[in-house]
Amino acid sequence: MRLGRLSAFAAALAVAACAPGRTFAPASGPVQEWRPTRHTTLPVGDAADEEFRSTPPPPLASVRRKIAPPTETRLPNGARLVLLERHDFPSVSAVLLLGRGAADASPGVALTYAHALTGDSDEYKAGEAWQYLRFVGGRVEARATYDAVTLQTTALSPLFVSALSRSAPMFATPELGSDDVERARTTITAQRAGASDEPSVRAAERLTSLLFAGHPYGVPVDGGAAARGQDGPIEKAVRPFRDANLTASEVTVVCVGDFKSEAMPRVITKALGKLPTTAAQPRVPLATPQPSDGARVVVIDRPGAVQSNVAIGWPGPRAADDEATALEVLADATAGDLSTRLNLQVRKELGATYGVHMHVHTFRAAGYVSITAAIDTGRTADALAGLFKELERLRREPLSDEELSAAKRRAYYDLEEGTSRGLASVLAQTIGLGLPTTHLMTHNARVDAVTADAIRDAAAKRLTSDGARMVVTGDAAKIADGLRSLGLGAVTVEK
Repeated sequence: MRLGRLSAFAAALAVAACAPGRTFAPASGPVQEWRPTRHTTLPVGDAADEEFRSTPPPPLASVRRKIAPPTETRLPNGARLVLLERHDFPSVSAVLLLGRGAADASPGVALTYAHALTGDSDEYKAGEAWQYLRFVGGRVEARATYDAVTLQTTALSPLFVSALSRSAPMFATPELGSDDVERARTTITAQRAGASDEPSVRAAERLTSLLFAGHPYGVPVDGGAAARGQDGPIEKAVRPFRDANLTASEVTVVCVGDFKSEAMPRVITKALGKLPTTAAQPRVPLATPQPSDGARVVVIDRPGAVQSNVAIGWPGPRAADDEATALEVLADATAGDLSTRLNLQVRKELGATYGVHMHVHTFRAAGYVSITAAIDTGRTADALAGLFKELERLRREPLSDEELSAAKRRAYYDLEEGTSRGLASVLAQTIGLGLPTTHLMTHNARVDAVTADAIRDAAAKRLTSDGARMVVTGDAAKIADGLRSLGLGAVTVEK
């Protein structure tokens, strides 16, 4: 009955609404803006006039978490163990490091080996191991550099031993089966395809080939496009790389995080119980690299490119050389951010680029200094002329006190704020370069000791026009003549 009455009412309402000549007026007047019933008075002025806003309070005092120096020991099998306790967060990160890398193998082999480590081991199939790692929240990362191969495991402290029980066999007893090696090759090839299409990457890789002609450092860690395009040679060399280099005496384990140092040696000893202990193949000393005697300025032609990707480089110091710190501060002073010299000259005054970047790259046996920028095609020659003019001033004049102070702040390592994973990684990088752990812990003290005169001397020694090699990826028809006018040497155009 109730439904029937509602239906009849709805029908009557519809008929009334559709009847001709009928209009509906609102029951009340137009909608008015709502206003509070209680009178309110706004203060005169705005927030900027308030004393609290105009004079901000001083920052809260911060308490720096001091880091004790790492401790070291040797495991029964001869492997080196580096421990750094941090009890500010319940996590542990361990890096298993093999002190042989891309410079100790044929092109592309070390990185393929690193990627293949995450497959089957003598103890677990990859699927089973990764399912367990996901269950305990373990993070595993494999990497390769010119000087080392690493496998890093990070997990919450109560679950770290469980995570390590699955990741350590990947490092100590990798099977390196055809499926795992093929998966690694496919992954690296896909990454290489993407890199080959990036103009800045092409310029950077061609630059290192000029600076390290015929040297392992002149070849990308992944082997480059030529190596990746060949099926067979890399894959066949992965197991021999393991057999020749994987032994306890060449392994370092770096552990950082929430643990007890007296307990960790037992944990790592058990995890690496099957690590080979055979004699390692002698490491072949790397020759001192020499820049190419041929081309000094190379243009990789990209017809129609609206910008030129520039990479300029000079031979630099080894990681262990004292000069590296002065150059590091120099890089932060000249191209550390948008307010530094090179950016003010090329970006602000010429308006020719989004930014100029300077980096110091150091390895065991050598290093190099690079400057990179993306410059409007039509302003390429003018921008580079301004850049080299500023470098000439750096070779003559020391930095101002303000520039030096700002550069040192940018160069400092904020180790106290680092995570366990980040600290373990940077410690492993230091060890991979053949440096003692104290080199990392005393970095900021070395930065403090750098003087403006030391920076000027380093610039005068390294950043000369005669020693520079330059690669530009851009429209050769529009930029080649301008590059020749700079007087840096013959310009070679490549496709």
